[in-house]
Amino acid sequence: GDEPDVIARKAKTGKMNFKSKEWESISPSATELILQMCNLSAADRPSANSVLAESAWMLQERDALRARHTRPTETSSEIAANLQHYTEMHPVKKAALNTIVHVIDDSDIRLPRDTFESLDAHGDGAIRMPVLRRALSESQDHPVEDVDTICSSLAAEGHSQLEYSDWLSANVKKQAYLKPGYCWEAFRIFDKDSSGKISLDELRQMIAARSFGQAFDEAQCTQLLAQFDKNGDGELDFEEFVEMLGTSPKARAQVSSGDQDFGAV
Repeated sequence: GDEPDVIARKAKTGKMNFKSKEWESISPSATELILQMCNLSAADRPSANSVLAESAWMLQERDALRARHTRPTETSSEIAANLQHYTEMHPVKKAALNTIVHVIDDSDIRLPRDTFESLDAHGDGAIRMPVLRRALSESQDHPVEDVDTICSSLAAEGHSQLEYSDWLSANVKKQAYLKPGYCWEAFRIFDKDSSGKISLDELRQMIAARSFGQAFDEAQCTQLLAQFDKNGDGELDFEEFVEMLGTSPKARAQVSSGDQDFGAV
């Protein structure tokens, strides 16, 4: 039962089982430690020092933590280059990548994931800006002016810290996110009416769902779409969508009011 008095009465019997589904993912060494710590005999219960220093579960966890901290991570120069590209990225591509990273296999994001975990000092799924700035400042290829520009650009997009999905969007490798399966999954999410094309209205929803620190009116969205609408039908088909994702970052996106520069592709 879930009532406190029922739980207390059962605990006093010293008998426990771990047959419910909640325990299926718990390791045998962890359940064994629980049994030892719930022993009715104080003399037979392990001390706190013993648990920390000798229990099989604690030793396994310590080894796993040590392994996580010794895994390869991206260099400061790689992080700076990726984030610099991300802050200059075309909003349509940025929105697409932000969706792709939610469906991508763990094996394709291992390096940026491990790098994120090494910088996520609080373990809450976000990198604080002072931590990010410190990491970027260690880059030998990016002067302090570049670091300032990257951080101020992120702040302009509304980032007081860098969330995991944004980090992955910036750092996932092109050979990973251009895999047809991932592109198709993202395309299907944006193609809300399953017409096989992303309409202007769907493009507006696609961008509006992700805050980039700026709003796009209908005229600007029309210009954004036109940059990738190769056949001129006013919509984005799957081939055009994939081509947009793979376009060289050297191509600039000009969207007015007044030919305002909205970033690299």
